[in-house]
Amino acid sequence: MGVVFAAFLAIILGFTVDFPGVVAYKLVELGVIPTPPESNAIYPLLIRYLVPTGIRGIVFAGLVAAIMSTLSSLINSIATLFTMDIYHKFFRPESSEKHLILVGRTAGGLLLLCGTIWSPVVGNFPTIFDYFQESWAIMAAPFAVIFTLGIFWKRANNTGAVSTMILGIVAIPIAFALGKFVLPEEFSFYNLVGIILLILLAWMIFISLVTQPQSKEKIASVVWSHVLLKFTPGETPQPYKWYKNLWLWWGIAAVLTAGIYLKFW
Repeated sequence: MGVVFAAFLAIILGFTVDFPGVVAYKLVELGVIPTPPESNAIYPLLIRYLVPTGIRGIVFAGLVAAIMSTLSSLINSIATLFTMDIYHKFFRPESSEKHLILVGRTAGGLLLLCGTIWSPVVGNFPTIFDYFQESWAIMAAPFAVIFTLGIFWKRANNTGAVSTMILGIVAIPIAFALGKFVLPEEFSFYNLVGIILLILLAWMIFISLVTQPQSKEKIASVVWSHVLLKFTPGETPQPYKWYKNLWLWWGIAAVLTAGIYLKFW
């Protein structure tokens, strides 16, 4: 039920992200606010003309706090993953805690440096929204392949997953280069992402078939089966009322999501 609730939150999030832009578009039509020089300036323009002076500072403080919080979590997560799952596991298993903290701080600093070097690339996109959408799309391709095959195909293995992830990372700069210098302007970048996803899908299937399969004991709890659709007696000690039915709320979330895609595709 928690996953279904998260699906409803995702639907609400989409509207909260788009709503300020819709409001600004209508206000510009009515002449309440001036036409922004670019789409990235819409949100600051709304704050400038609609939010009182005292509250304006609080809004910007909240915005900066949200950015700093996200950035801090990202740096901490990546530094921890690199330090514990890569450096400590494969390079220096005997490292002291003090040394690992130093490695984590260094990894976080290098991450910030890489982000600073990469930032001019963002300016090559028409809007920050375009950058986010295209970046998320190309980065989601290997994850989508790995999780889908990992859950629904018993033959998928670690070698296929790791090699697919590496190939997906290599494909990111190649995809952006193709979109900017090779493909015609009318060719959608998301069609290119779809082609890359199919290539990654074929790659993981091929690598998984030519390498050693996972043991049945290891995959028994992670590969989907129709048996998982049924709750165990311990999970359903008594019948749920109709408004607590998981399938009901899952169906509502699925219909809403499909309806939104069909309406605004």
